[in-house]
Amino acid sequence: MRRWIVADVRGELDLLKKLIDKLGPVESDLLLFLGSYLGPGPDSKGVIDYVLDLQKRLPGKVLCLRGCYEYVFQFALEENADWTTLELWGRMNGQRVFNSYAANDKSLIVMHTGNNGGVPKPMKVAVPLIIPESHIRFMENLSQWYEDDIFPYIGCHSGGHPD
Repeated sequence: MRRWIVADVRGELDLLKKLIDKLGPVESDLLLFLGSYLGPGPDSKGVIDYVLDLQKRLPGKVLCLRGCYEYVFQFALEENADWTTLELWGRMNGQRVFNSYAANDKSLIVMHTGNNGGVPKPMKVAVPLIIPESHIRFMENLSQWYEDDIFPYIGCHSGGHPD
């Protein structure tokens, strides 16, 4: 029985596929993702689709934790998201995550440098996003940490274990 731990995929679907192909997980293995599936890479949506497919192929053997991108993403999607959250999302290149889910080919800009002395400033742009229900459920069900029942370790992305 092998334990694989993967962290910070950050929208890089091609790299994730190469890694999983190299690891070759089987049904007796455990694959633990520590979070940040979303990110500045080109295909956040594709990464979530791929991880969901892995969970179907290896039932109960692909565990997923919440990372900082998933945490901030939920707040950035809120209708009345505060500027501090949007500014943070912009610094995290969150617009690339939004682009991955955009309903059309328009570019979505969260930060811009207008007549503000070159200092980036949040800006709301209305671009429809299509986020599959399976992705919403996936992100709602992410755990904060994982305690292994065989090996003496606790896995987490951020926030840590309460003990």
